[in-house]
Amino acid sequence: MEIALDTSSILFGLEKKLDVFDIAKEHGYIPVVSRGVIKELEKIASSRSKKSIYAKLALKAIRAKKVKTVDSSEYVDSWLAKNKVVCTNDLKLRRKLKEKGVKAFALAVSGRLV
Repeated sequence: MEIALDTSSILFGLEKKLDVFDIAKEHGYIPVVSRGVIKELEKIASSRSKKSIYAKLALKAIRAKKVKTVDSSEYVDSWLAKNKVVCTNDLKLRRKLKEKGVKAFALAVSGRLV
């Protein structure tokens, strides 16, 4: 089963030295990102924020690990809502997804999906 990864969970994982892609696989999921998530990471990577380093690392990891990328032109949150299982560290989004019946996880500092 696939798990759709949001930008927030990918960046959070890298900030905490966790590999969300491997963690998803350890839980029996196939990690998937959308073109929208890639675009968000590219935008952050080109900025001068502290997160730009993590965004650059995320883009490299997505390529290196050959993470499945879905070609979706819709807004990232809309794409996430169409999936059965999602990993996001955005609390507000996670609540909305759960209301819609989507199984939504967050990446914990312990390296678990909660």
